[in-house]
Amino acid sequence: MSKITDYFTCVKSKEKPEIISPTSYIKKNIGTKIDYLKVLKKKLYKKCETHGGCTPKEIDKFYSIFKNKKSKLLISLFQRDIPKEEGYYKRLGQEFYLVIEKDFVKVFIQVMDILLLAGKEIPHIIRGSSGSSLICYLLGITNIDPIKENISLARFMHYQRDDIPDIDIDFPHHKRNEIYQKIFDLWNGKVARISNHVLYKEKTALREAMRRQGHHKFLPKDFKVEQYFEKEDEQKIIYDTASELVGKLNYQSLHCGGIVIFDDIIPKKYYFKEFEITKYKKGAQINLNKDEV
Repeated sequence: MSKITDYFTCVKSKEKPEIISPTSYIKKNIGTKIDYLKVLKKKLYKKCETHGGCTPKEIDKFYSIFKNKKSKLLISLFQRDIPKEEGYYKRLGQEFYLVIEKDFVKVFIQVMDILLLAGKEIPHIIRGSSGSSLICYLLGITNIDPIKENISLARFMHYQRDDIPDIDIDFPHHKRNEIYQKIFDLWNGKVARISNHVLYKEKTALREAMRRQGHHKFLPKDFKVEQYFEKEDEQKIIYDTASELVGKLNYQSLHCGGIVIFDDIIPKKYYFKEFEITKYKKGAQINLNKDEV
């Protein structure tokens, strides 16, 4: 039995662990969390009547995003109250449209799950562009109010950006495996670390070309092909081989922190190998690097 076949047989045969996602997905108290929306819309209707610029129909169309099921799910998970100001609701509406269009709702929930798994025992820092997301702030993922601090949403996501936004979590290095064990227990068989693709550069390509040509002994840092191969035809083969190797995959290492959580069991075409989380716990590594992910 191959390692890959063995891994998938083991994953499928294991009973699901008695672990339930620590985030509550029950859509409760949504109405009370956005009560001010009704008041705000009435104010905007009157503003339209007095000053023009928009119509009640346009107002209803923009704020209809709050009725979307995915918006309601996120609202139900808000750890902070939405400040009763137009600017917050307008920004929130803009974020909901973007988040739903880019299918990013699940990522917010997974980040909350990971933070809850870490608990108060394992400190963390959220860094990067997620500080400009009002949704992150209201969910309790970040502690920065982007409206109060006047931070542009474009730093996090934008209609014209194709790349997926980041929510970066930094944990203490010595606690990393503890976090991984919790994550791999929670999403058993569905989570994997990603790879680093280490490519051949000029020096490593030359070393490999010389090895293929028969030289298997130690090479110093500043070696020259001519010192080890006197014949010109052999030198040419080595330089041609090295030229072909430059930029190609040398080997795959384990990425220091990147993980992927699949909806179902890890597809076999992505599975690379197992890595050791702890003495008693192993996890999967996929063959994709961060750009391919």
